[in-house]
Amino acid sequence: MAMRVCAAAALLAVAAANECGTACTTSESCCADSPGCQDDCWECCISQATFCVKPRGSFHTSTCCPRWTVGCTVGSVGCCDPAGNWQTLGGGTASTARNVSRTFARRPASARASAAVGGSDFNQTTDGAGVVAHALFTSSRGLETMTISVPGGNVTARHKVTGAAQTYYSQFYGGSTRVFPWDAQGARFVFADADTSEASQPVTVYTVDGRTGSSNSTPVKGFSGYPIGMAWDAASSRLVVSTQTATVASFFAVDPATGAASKLGSVERGSGEDSASYYAAYITAADQGKVYRVGNQQVTTGSGAGVEVTSLAGGKQVSDWHTVPLAAGHGFPATTTLTADGFASLAPQASGAYDAVRWTVDGTATVIGSFPNAHAPSFSGGALGYTASSTGAGVFAAIAVEPHNNPVFPGLGDKWVLCSVPLAGGEATQNHLAPGFVLGAGTSSVAGFGIVQQ
Repeated sequence: MAMRVCAAAALLAVAAANECGTACTTSESCCADSPGCQDDCWECCISQATFCVKPRGSFHTSTCCPRWTVGCTVGSVGCCDPAGNWQTLGGGTASTARNVSRTFARRPASARASAAVGGSDFNQTTDGAGVVAHALFTSSRGLETMTISVPGGNVTARHKVTGAAQTYYSQFYGGSTRVFPWDAQGARFVFADADTSEASQPVTVYTVDGRTGSSNSTPVKGFSGYPIGMAWDAASSRLVVSTQTATVASFFAVDPATGAASKLGSVERGSGEDSASYYAAYITAADQGKVYRVGNQQVTTGSGAGVEVTSLAGGKQVSDWHTVPLAAGHGFPATTTLTADGFASLAPQASGAYDAVRWTVDGTATVIGSFPNAHAPSFSGGALGYTASSTGAGVFAAIAVEPHNNPVFPGLGDKWVLCSVPLAGGEATQNHLAPGFVLGAGTSSVAGFGIVQQ
């Protein structure tokens, strides 16, 4: 979400002329509104995390959108993730006034006070549940990891991320990230990004140990360009990364240990959103030569929901569009994770509360568990922020937000919760992450989540 700049009086004339003057730093870019705007006409976008989108539809001012989204005319902020649910596109949400993810303000390092977050680095004994998950959060401490017992939600270890990934994240100035891929066998988060602070914008692959918070980085060799999409392919133990030009989406398999990238293939994007492969580079999941995008075909208008399947194996490189079966009374998946025979997702009821749903492409959808007070993060304009889910050890688990109205400090009472249910169906549980964030879920955002392979 873009926050408006409180410009000093001396800069108002510059703003009215649709110029940022010297207000933006070298790590920011100027984002000015359309001609004719007389007030509040500019902002500075954080280069590593955002890009400028001009006024469109009902959004009458420019917006700093996350780099992995596209400008759209729908939702709470007009920035749509083609491969994930980041903002509401309609339907019910938990609705108290808040600003959850604090995402993409201009210059938060100098203009925003850090919120105190509970929980120093610690380790403790588990609660004996047997299934272990790790979460990656952004907070006032930067990136930090949690070790969580499933289904109890007991946080048994918590560490500030150290090393290369924390240095990388400092370029976000406290803003939220996308949800990074999870390597269940290695118990680590793996992602790639291009460094905008260098003229050549080299691509680097990062790993974050879910157990300790330690991180490493390796330069990527074999392609260049901004990583539009990424997903972990467990079958090949590689990170699948995609880039795009105006006409072509390309896919690569990256070895996190060496940075070596091998090209998996490419597809022609087509001339516009009517093409099934126009947004092929935006990836929800990857598995054995196929990549999946769960989202809208017409992203800019939030319509045509489905799943795009891009086949890269066997020389056949093509994208096909399929329907996503919706469980009765439920909306489109808010999260998507692979199972042995399909997918499992958090899906919203009309109230905005989430259920766990299993589904197959062009098949059926079955509710396997209900979480009556689990929602997307939200602020006064609607849902804004990611939730995340994972499967493993016969369990579906997810991180979501449980709203708690705070009449004195709106948004500071919300809690991150762990939702879980057996994949075969059974007792569904929803438990607070404990200990969590002292000032509530509104002071943090989820950057990754996964169950450890047993």
